[in-house]
Amino acid sequence: MSAFTFHRRADGVAVLRHREGIRVTRAITEAAVACVRTEMAAEPAPLLVDLRAVTDATIDSALVGPAQDEGRVALLVDNFLLQLLSREFMKHNDDRVSRRVFRDEELALQWLLSAECASPSSPSSVSSTSRSTRSA
Repeated sequence: MSAFTFHRRADGVAVLRHREGIRVTRAITEAAVACVRTEMAAEPAPLLVDLRAVTDATIDSALVGPAQDEGRVALLVDNFLLQLLSREFMKHNDDRVSRRVFRDEELALQWLLSAECASPSSPSSVSSTSRSTRSA
């Protein structure tokens, strides 16, 4: 079984959702990046990466290259460790990618679909609202 799932929503947002209880390693992150690059090669889209079900992550998992070269990426987290690792991951991504860390899925989706993020946000940008449920 894969450590994550990938699908596109009806509104066009691509969703990479990590499975419950996964410990994210560099190999899992590399596989996720490869999946996103393959699935979005023909039709780029805003990307939501849901890390809320992850129980742990290795430090080197944050050092993997970007999943896409331009566009918008929202990282969805619900604990402090993953928030820190997400910020580190964003430091290694290209500035042509607008990216933010969120705790609330609805806010992340609103941001991904808005015209607001014409320029990249800082790696420390984190939504401070409460998290939503894990439903897609």
